[in-house]
Amino acid sequence: MASIIPISQQFDQQTISKIIAADALVQRYHRLFALLDWSPADGLASPGGPGRPAHPKSAFAKAFLVRVCEKQASMPALRAFLLEHPLLVLELGFRPTLDVQLPYGFDVEHTLPTVRWLNEQLRTFDPRLLADLFAQTVQALQQEIPGDGSVVSFDVTHLYANVKENNLRQYVPERYNPDRHRRGRLLRCDAPLCQCQREQSAPIRPRALQPRPTTQRRS
Repeated sequence: MASIIPISQQFDQQTISKIIAADALVQRYHRLFALLDWSPADGLASPGGPGRPAHPKSAFAKAFLVRVCEKQASMPALRAFLLEHPLLVLELGFRPTLDVQLPYGFDVEHTLPTVRWLNEQLRTFDPRLLADLFAQTVQALQQEIPGDGSVVSFDVTHLYANVKENNLRQYVPERYNPDRHRRGRLLRCDAPLCQCQREQSAPIRPRALQPRPTTQRRS
């Protein structure tokens, strides 16, 4: 869907179009979005509440892509970023709530969905639409580089627990110090009840005290 360019008491559509063409941020994302075919996601999503417009699904997908590119850690941060760039909201394809009293001819606060609705759209977004969108990037890359994508490689890295027992340098200086060794001993017995297990499970009985021998002094 094409972006809607409103009018206001300060600027007409031609002037707002020139302002959009001169905005570096908007043009950067305009060139990025032009690389993909957004027609599979042009269907309208359900409105976020009474009185709010129904935005196309592609607008939400573009907004989520902006969140990744701008490294916005949360959805409230993304919404605050879009509120600071109302012309980018038009480029994303959100249906504007017109208000000729405002400079750009629409109310960006009422146009943007709420944080709750943005999170809901992200949670329920059809993954098949995203797969179709990003499959285009792979196909375009294969056209630019013939044979690319025919070989897949994996790099497996073993992760060890960050403990003293796995650190060889921690063990070398005091290798003979009994306090630095693991307490207890490992039992590896195939029998159900081996001799070492019986020794550990047997109760410890105190030894009977024997009287000490007495010596007689010589007179």
